Amino acid sequence: MNHMDRDKFLNLPAKEVAKIVRAGGSKICVFPFNGTRRWFLLEYGRDFDGDAAENYVDLTTQGYINTYKLVFDHGVDTIVAPVFGGEIMDRGEEYMREIGANMTLLATHPTFLEFYETYGIRVHFYGDYRKQLEDTPYAYVCDAFEEVTQKTARNIQHRLFYGVCADDATATIAELFPTIPAMIFPAVSNKLITEPIKVTFFIFFTLLLFINNSMVNSNYN
Repeated sequence: MNHMDRDKFLNLPAKEVAKIVRAGGSKICVFPFNGTRRWFLLEYGRDFDGDAAENYVDLTTQGYINTYKLVFDHGVDTIVAPVFGGEIMDRGEEYMREIGANMTLLATHPTFLEFYETYGIRVHFYGDYRKQLEDTPYAYVCDAFEEVTQKTARNIQHRLFYGVCADDATATIAELFPTIPAMIFPAVSNKLITEPIKVTFFIFFTLLLFINNSMVNSNYN
């Protein structure tokens, strides 16, 4: 293998880096966000008066998208992004009124929808959110998630898995496992996805989701 010196590598354009990354096969990145409200208050909290909430949404939305673009542009095909932990349900009605409506932004905000279309992203939401939200005023969030999942089902260039209330790693693996090979290799027939391939994916995502489980109890927003 020919080694590249550090300065040359750091000056490579993103497309060249992406070729190097993809040469080793399909890549998956786990990227949990945390502290977005604290970030906003530190960076912009004193710059806005009555429009702070609206500007928080706009700026964090663009922050999410810029980060995802950066990862995808450098050759990673799939991102697993835990975004809301189940503990948000225990923080009281006032907190949920603040955060509940924002949960749908990943599925309804025009900037996100444009991003999914432009980058050819297939979106999937995993976790126990249906059970957690079904008897609450925020049950409509599940419908929004399902709608964007269906809208992006034909996209094949990239995959984006959002974790919502995915506190139980075992349940999450059981939910995700049947969908993973087909989402990552959408052009491959299910008949060609052999048992050894399925076992490999099962082991990999078991490890990945246990890592996710150790993070998900934090406040991701």
